[in-house]
Amino acid sequence: MLDVTDVARMRRLLDDPAPGVAGEATLALLPSAALLPEEWLVRRLDAGHPRWVRVSACRLLHARGDVAGLRAAVALLGDADERLRARAELTVRRVRRWGPASRSEPRVAELLDRADREARAGGADEAGATDTAHTTDTTDAVDTADTADRDGRARLG
Repeated sequence: MLDVTDVARMRRLLDDPAPGVAGEATLALLPSAALLPEEWLVRRLDAGHPRWVRVSACRLLHARGDVAGLRAAVALLGDADERLRARAELTVRRVRRWGPASRSEPRVAELLDRADREARAGGADEAGATDTAHTTDTTDAVDTADTADRDGRARLG
């Protein structure tokens, strides 16, 4: 019972005005991310929320699985925050590398179509790119840079 988290209590801390509190709450909730309402997390990706709330929501959606992570990425493709947008673009590229199987699940196909529309509408060069031969997948590096300092403690950048 060591990994048990009071999800309801920790969930409230995700909206805390202190980035450190929200970051620690995110770390505590990562193993229980599937217990958080997906729609509630998606609403926290909105540009009206502070960056640390948006990063927390993105991390928790990614922890829920590939489809929820892709949903977060597509929502952030047109974001004004360069780091969040870059993370989103990398996630979309990673999913595209699944090849034809990536479109076999209807929800994934719908999200990739939305990413294509976003790339065309926003002029994003790389978000809809299908040629990834020269691109390295640095999603882990971006996540690590955003979430860990020299001591390995979580931070939200």
